[in-house]
Amino acid sequence: MTVDVTLSLPDDVAAFVTAKGDVSAYTARILRRQMLAEDLERSARVRARPGS
Repeated sequence: MTVDVTLSLPDDVAAFVTAKGDVSAYTARILRRQMLAEDLERSARVRARPGS
């Protein structure tokens, strides 16, 4: 399933993403990487707690 989302980006960022070709695929890939990084950071904090 997909959802249409409209974004407002600074000109330089929009030009960069547009140059990648498939804007949706590129944006999804970058956001998934960020989601994974945040999950890993959260897991590391939990493991670092005393008694974990």
